[in-house]
Amino acid sequence: MTEVLNRHKLPRRPVVGLTICYSYLWHREYRDLQREEGLRYRPCVIVLSHEAIKGLPGRFVADVVPVSHSRQYDGDAVEIPLPVKRRMGLDMDHSWIITTEINRFIWPGPDLHPARHSDNPAETEWHWGVMATDVFRRAKEKILTRRADRSLLIAPRSGK
Repeated sequence: MTEVLNRHKLPRRPVVGLTICYSYLWHREYRDLQREEGLRYRPCVIVLSHEAIKGLPGRFVADVVPVSHSRQYDGDAVEIPLPVKRRMGLDMDHSWIITTEINRFIWPGPDLHPARHSDNPAETEWHWGVMATDVFRRAKEKILTRRADRSLLIAPRSGK
């Protein structure tokens, strides 16, 4: 049975294409600085969801890619069109889905944060919805190409 998405709560399992607010740890910070925590929350898109560990039923692993305002990733990123950002309720600055690296964590994990916080918990929103199909497809193609040629960088996150 498919779970109906509701912005006011996280789904029980990670939904591919869902854009969440997550403390993303850049691979260079993980590798070079041995950091375990991201420095700030940012939109991230879930690109893969799979069962976590045998013996832990109902736990899932999520792979996420970051969304950035930086143009430094040119060919390794997919721009999110402004009409898509407007529909999702994201800011109106140009943004790109970065396809060179992922964070991998056990869902839901401690690094998730509300997309929009409210003093009334019933009004807090936990995600921005699902990324537009064509944008997500282009990003996923780039990620799968990197995975196939073993150049996709992975920063595993703890489940603390």
